[in-house]
Amino acid sequence: MTGRGAFHRHPRGPSHRHPWAPPTVILGLDPRTQTSRNDRMKGGSVYILASKRNGTLYIGVTSDLPGRIAEHHAGTVPGFTGRYGVKMLVWYEHHSRIADAIQREKSLKRWYRKWKLDLIETANPDWHDLYDAMIAEFTGSSGQARG
Repeated sequence: MTGRGAFHRHPRGPSHRHPWAPPTVILGLDPRTQTSRNDRMKGGSVYILASKRNGTLYIGVTSDLPGRIAEHHAGTVPGFTGRYGVKMLVWYEHHSRIADAIQREKSLKRWYRKWKLDLIETANPDWHDLYDAMIAEFTGSSGQARG
């Protein structure tokens, strides 16, 4: 068998890992993101990446914001963000339930571009890359607050 179905499927799903299995470490990613998912905040996060101030925007949702943004920064995410150089974290929002984060992402994707820019400008008027602040927030390190 070739393609997506070529790997072994575990009865509990492809993402199931044994409790004793060490966390996966991806070489080339920020080591601050290489902690167990259980060590970080639960729920989900919605985020907006930009190529530059007022540039191309990307809205995403994830249950592992530090890991996902590290992948974007390292350029290991194929597709839109890699093609257009969209790597700068300019806004994010955490939700206690992943379903709420998914709903918020869908809502934001329907917004006019102007509304998205206003959302970013309100929280992050200088369009700083919030990556380090987000890592500090999720790992409990000292650092500046987001946007």
